[in-house]
Amino acid sequence: MAFLTGKCGRMVIEIADDFDLKKIADSGQCFRWTEVAEGYQIIAGDHLLRIRECQQTEDRSVRIEEVRADRKERGEGNREDQENGKKRGESTRGLEEGFLKLEQGSGENGDDRKEEAGCFELSCSVEEFESFWKRYFDLDLDYSAVRQRIDPEKDPYLYRASVCGRGIRILNQDPWETLVTFIISQRKNIPAIRLSVEKLCRMAGTQLAEGIYSFPAPEQLCLLSEEQLAACSLGYRAKYVHRAAEDAADGRIDFRGLAALPDDALKRELMKLYGVGIKVANCEMLFGFHRLDSFPEDVWILRLLQEAYPKGFPFDEYRPYNGIMQQYLFWYRRTVTPLAGA
Repeated sequence: MAFLTGKCGRMVIEIADDFDLKKIADSGQCFRWTEVAEGYQIIAGDHLLRIRECQQTEDRSVRIEEVRADRKERGEGNREDQENGKKRGESTRGLEEGFLKLEQGSGENGDDRKEEAGCFELSCSVEEFESFWKRYFDLDLDYSAVRQRIDPEKDPYLYRASVCGRGIRILNQDPWETLVTFIISQRKNIPAIRLSVEKLCRMAGTQLAEGIYSFPAPEQLCLLSEEQLAACSLGYRAKYVHRAAEDAADGRIDFRGLAALPDDALKRELMKLYGVGIKVANCEMLFGFHRLDSFPEDVWILRLLQEAYPKGFPFDEYRPYNGIMQQYLFWYRRTVTPLAGA
């Protein structure tokens, strides 16, 4: 597959932790991941990435050289390689050559909950990966260690859900984009949400490449009328999105100030926003502000909790990672054990 090239560069990483592209894409937390021939195209704000899983080989240098050779065939990277060669020291050789190994946790318990290392090719430079995508994918947190908190004897349902959902990660997304997308998500399924978001981006976003647009900033979005927003299949949500854009553009929604609040205060402030109820507030906390203890509850999660946890979910057992547990439950319900009427 032809990956994006030019100034974005190209690199290969090895991740020795939970990391499953399809599960992340279909987990209901992000709406601008598009499946392409061998991987995914991701648009995050004004950043654009293509990522695919690579074939594992014994000799890592082979993978590095394959990337270099492919770039050279297209006339890319020669000057960059020469410059890197002048700067390169032994301590940074792996990074400068475009191969980076990320390893979280040791799997010392010896069980099957440690993910095997995966190899991924990304259409970005090492610098962009370190400055943006590493945090976006939450690669500093050991998700296999989080899963090891679950006792299969005390909580067999969540244990099965975590095994099924292994590979899901909570992305570090922009709180403005996440606020709008989850306002749009109310009473919509995931394909419909994605369609509405893409229409919105095409109408008001900045073009990043042919047919690809950034998520519009508040100043761009507030220029659209409610009628134009409704044309993006927003329905009654158009007035909520319009108000959010005006308030964010004018500074009445202060995302930096919100980020400094503790969880309880953040939830209270989010629920003061027009069109934001408790479900959207919890989603914004988990997926927009990366508050990993936030536990969004829609009708399906509530029904699951009633059926699987009639005495109540043991939130205290899993703090501060209840939001990750929610994602395992959500994935398990959607893919393995649909509830009656689902």
